[in-house]
Amino acid sequence: MGVPIAGALEGVRHLAQQHELVVFSTRASAPGGVLAIANWLDFFSFPHMTITDKKPAADAYLDDKAVPFINWGQAYQDLQIVNRKVENRASARR
Repeated sequence: MGVPIAGALEGVRHLAQQHELVVFSTRASAPGGVLAIANWLDFFSFPHMTITDKKPAADAYLDDKAVPFINWGQAYQDLQIVNRKVENRASARR
């Protein structure tokens, strides 16, 4: 179990005052996944949030690996940058 990134708890608490927050994770589809996520959130004193493996309708999504879609040209350029970063990490491990 990792620790939350700096500012996560404060940020989530602030957002929860004005928004319904939902944890959307593929881990929630694994046996015991929802409970593991809920226990982690509780352990670090996060407010209660719905946990699901189904992407909910939302006004916005926060995601650590998202590439925002503006148009196909921009998406292609952004994905090329992602690919270079992935290749660089793989090369560094060799």
